Amino acid sequence: MEHKDQLLKKKLGLFICGMEEKEEEISKQLALNYPEDLLSHAVVKTSFGGQLLFSRMAPFTRWLMQKMSKTKEDVKKIRTNAINEFAQALAH
Repeated sequence: MEHKDQLLKKKLGLFICGMEEKEEEISKQLALNYPEDLLSHAVVKTSFGGQLLFSRMAPFTRWLMQKMSKTKEDVKKIRTNAINEFAQALAH
């Protein structure tokens, strides 16, 4: 990973975006997306949540996502508290 040495010298926060809400699954996704040494070094790691805006998707993608999510309504799961806690952790 390019610039990893520089990241390990800084106060670091890591996040992902997605629809998962269970902390165990969020931890798994973080582990799949970031190297272990960065995860260990980070002062905060979380998920900011996500949203499915079907009106903005291409027809096939919209159909597929509606089948997977079992809804035709837009889904918004933005984790505002996690975003605020992330900012607080990096600010101090």
